[in-house]
Amino acid sequence: MRKSLSSLPADRRPGLSGAGGPDRKKLVLIGVSIAIGILILIVLASVAFSVLGRNTPSPTPVPTVTPGPTAEPTATPAPTPTPSPVPASGQVFSNDGPFLMSAFLKGSTGEARIMFKLSPGAAVQEVSKLSISIFCEGKTYDNVWSLKPMDWAKPAGSTDNDTVLEYEESIVADIDTAKLGIPQGKPLTIMVTRNGDLMQQVALAPTY
Repeated sequence: MRKSLSSLPADRRPGLSGAGGPDRKKLVLIGVSIAIGILILIVLASVAFSVLGRNTPSPTPVPTVTPGPTAEPTATPAPTPTPSPVPASGQVFSNDGPFLMSAFLKGSTGEARIMFKLSPGAAVQEVSKLSISIFCEGKTYDNVWSLKPMDWAKPAGSTDNDTVLEYEESIVADIDTAKLGIPQGKPLTIMVTRNGDLMQQVALAPTY
């Protein structure tokens, strides 16, 4: 005879084991465990972020360099130009070199006469190394004179025939500036040079 389900004990009925069954309890426990685990992870993550935020070092500020005071530029003094002699008429003298020197410019003919001799204590000069140049109107006329025997004045009775200008000896040079093409009626500067280097000069204006 077939038995009905109602006649079976409760614990033997299919799908109805215990109060809700052991499988349902397991599922509930697993769900609760997962929820608790998630909450724990969230709490731990919050704590970790908080700790990291407190321990993160702030950036070190870059020190600001304060510029020092700017030094005032020092002005370099310009070289002092050598003053040019001021032309004068008549017999003009110069003693600011190794010679006692004088010059005269005759305005009507353009003839210039230059005389020079050694200053006391000056070294003797080899005449072959001396030359005369003239500066006029912005142009220099070099080697306008060459020594002639008559230009050399020596003490009376002197038998000295060398080419060295010694004390008490003098040179007198006559220069025709018109013949040399030097502008006439203009001031000029007469320069005595040695091997091209200026030794002494005198500036003069024509005398009429």
